[in-house]
Amino acid sequence: MKINWFLYCFFLGLSLSLLSCKDNNSIHTYLSGQIVNPKEKNIQLFLENKEFAKENLNFNNKFNFKLDSLKEGLYTFKHGEEFQYIYLEPNDSIALRLNTWDFDESLIFSGKGAIRNNFLMNLFLINEKQEKLFYKYYSLSEDDFLSKIDSLSNLKILFYKQFKENSLEKSSKFDALIQAAIYYPIYSQKERYAQYCNNQNKKLNANYYDFRKEIDIPNFSFRNFYAYRNYIKNYIQNKSFQIYKKDTTKVLSLIVLNEINTNITDELLKNEMLENAAINCVLDEKCAYTHKKNAIKLYCSKSSNKKRISQIQNIAKNMEVLRKGTPMASIKVLDYKGNSRTLSAKNTQQKTVIYFWPKEHNRIRYMAKRIHYLKKNHPNFRFIGINSFVDTYNWKSLIKSTNLEQKNQFQLIDKTDNKWSNNSIPRAIVLNKNGVIQNEFSFISQAKFENLLKF
Repeated sequence: MKINWFLYCFFLGLSLSLLSCKDNNSIHTYLSGQIVNPKEKNIQLFLENKEFAKENLNFNNKFNFKLDSLKEGLYTFKHGEEFQYIYLEPNDSIALRLNTWDFDESLIFSGKGAIRNNFLMNLFLINEKQEKLFYKYYSLSEDDFLSKIDSLSNLKILFYKQFKENSLEKSSKFDALIQAAIYYPIYSQKERYAQYCNNQNKKLNANYYDFRKEIDIPNFSFRNFYAYRNYIKNYIQNKSFQIYKKDTTKVLSLIVLNEINTNITDELLKNEMLENAAINCVLDEKCAYTHKKNAIKLYCSKSSNKKRISQIQNIAKNMEVLRKGTPMASIKVLDYKGNSRTLSAKNTQQKTVIYFWPKEHNRIRYMAKRIHYLKKNHPNFRFIGINSFVDTYNWKSLIKSTNLEQKNQFQLIDKTDNKWSNNSIPRAIVLNKNGVIQNEFSFISQAKFENLLKF
């Protein structure tokens, strides 16, 4: 591992911070910066999943937050589809700069409060780099695997000691966050290794799970922190898989939902994890249709987010009407020139993917890139896009600016038709040349979507 590169970045951030640091007795907290190659016109600041502040970029793509009565803690800032963490204390005066083409690696902080954030950012990059190493370690013996764990942990501990020796900032709360950033990724890998061993029928030593005694799942202060969330996900998956291995007649996706409901007490996190587990089941082509229905039913009974329950129930309705192995239902649309058309199984004629536009403009541009990629790699398919959210003028403008084929773009006439458009996830439907549906609920940005086109 190129630890020297990270240390170089850290000390560079440290020197910039010391040069720009100055006394600030104001009750205000300042966060400013510049976005190179911006994806949209604003930047948002969140605290505990709620928008805390929002600022537009000026003509130089710069922004400036002036924050009153700020509470010390971990915030996230979001631009486009990307986000990253920032730790703020009252009276901080931090400037950041990033390039969206290399979002995480380009991010650097300066000013009062920058030292801790440059350290936190570099630790994030170290964790990201180390995670890629672990996949080749799962086949090792338990002792050898734990030895690898210890050596990688020691690198981060050394990094933290160097930070504390050079930093004048003292915060027990920030120290707790860094401890989590160091150890939670290690705990995640231990859960993954245990699941791998269980799958290979390899037994672990009796004291293997002693590390869980160090973890206080319900009372961790930084519920939105990546290291905590990743650990919870791996912990639930490992526990669920252990239950499944003892009785393979049970349904793994339903076990996961029940384990989330039993082990997670934070309402927002529980709702989010329940929804992700239910949707993962719906998107899994190997999951039986009845299991998908039961997963949605279980999710709806355990989640307290009524708005999201309604949207997931719409997915269930879609599953009922547009099922794999059935002919595509007729749909009335308008073409690019405003002419009324009917798309149906009778006029399909070739293998086809019908996909639906998302609401957000930045996601639409990603959709277009994905379609160009799929079309290049699967020229025997016709890719038909259907819009039900964007107004006609902007729809046509986006078609031109993204180089989508006009002849394959349509607008839905009846926007209340639940069979097609009323979903939080823009669905994609794969048809054979006879217009018969070849997939369950899927979307084009799904990692394994291309596998659905191999028939």
